[in-house]
Amino acid sequence: MLYPWTKPGWDQLMNRRRAGRMPHALLITGLPGVGKLDLARSLVDGLLCQQAQPDGQACGQCKTCQLGTAETHPDAFTVTLAVDKKQIGIDQIRELGAQLALSSQLSGYRTAIIYPAAAMTHAAANSLLKTLEEPGPDSILILVTAEPARLPATVRSRCQLVHIPAPEPGLAQQWLREQGIEQPELVLSLAQGAPIKAVELASSDLLTTRQGLFEEFALLIKGKLSPIKLAAGWQKKDDRTLLTLLDSWLCDMVRLKFQQNPPNISNMDFQQDLQSLSGLIQSRTLFQHLDRVRQALSWQEFPLNRDLLIEDVLIPMASA
Repeated sequence: MLYPWTKPGWDQLMNRRRAGRMPHALLITGLPGVGKLDLARSLVDGLLCQQAQPDGQACGQCKTCQLGTAETHPDAFTVTLAVDKKQIGIDQIRELGAQLALSSQLSGYRTAIIYPAAAMTHAAANSLLKTLEEPGPDSILILVTAEPARLPATVRSRCQLVHIPAPEPGLAQQWLREQGIEQPELVLSLAQGAPIKAVELASSDLLTTRQGLFEEFALLIKGKLSPIKLAAGWQKKDDRTLLTLLDSWLCDMVRLKFQQNPPNISNMDFQQDLQSLSGLIQSRTLFQHLDRVRQALSWQEFPLNRDLLIEDVLIPMASA
């Protein structure tokens, strides 16, 4: 599926295809929830389609499109996280390389999507280099990630970068209204400007539970709630959701610490409360809290004790 804000990236790729300069490896980047994977899938569908439309999009009706819809196309491969795994392993990449080295079964392109590409282990990324350096005939490899810096420079340098920027807020809010989303301005700001993520937030119970979580966070900062008790109460919550919320609140507190009405505040409905809370913490300590939360987010791919992880983040906040 193409969105209004991903169309420029699509047009860029189609121009290269028409000129016979289609890269054999692409790196599609952008914020989480901006539509990167949808663009990659649309590209695969269009490349494999037997009766593509004038703009390069798939017809949706031919044999190859039907195979794609059923996820049974013999020349389309996807490598992603296995169930209960937080990294893409070397065996997955080796198998993909072996498949792409073969000729197309339907006399067309052979395509592969790897996402989230930054989740590849170091060994897996190194194994991918051989495929990038010696691509099979008519093969196109598409790496999709919101964290391109986590990929080795040797991998990034062998891919053509396609960056999908967040859309202009007015365009994104209008699109959200067309999807029936209430409070489009708020959910878009919470999603850091990424419309697809905003839809996911709006369809979850986050907006409801977020209020209660913020009230507990405020009590913690004021020294009125034990961090151990709070961590115990948050045990059944998703770690990444909690840490993402903490990151969002702390970022806004940093902005409010230095500017009365910052233009890029995410939690606009909590602005007054966050302003008051920011006054209770020294700037240096506030940045330390933010660093600790982001470190915890980066540890999500490792099998750590989740209770201790949350406690490690919350305890220093109670002594701010």
